[in-house]
Amino acid sequence: MLRTIICDDEAPALELMKAMLLDTGSIAVEGAFASAREAVERINAGGIDLAVFDIEMPELSGVE
Repeated sequence: MLRTIICDDEAPALELMKAMLLDTGSIAVEGAFASAREAVERINAGGIDLAVFDIEMPELSGVE
């Protein structure tokens, strides 16, 4: 299983991404975040193989 987190400030998009990733059967979604800063904290805690971010978000963009 690929341990993944997702981050999007729009709840419908976040839920859609989560459903699509879980549907693959090979991805475990370890966290879904509306805040990029919280997502980065989770990444820094370790154990994440893949992070999927929305590019345009307030405070910190997915590119940053």
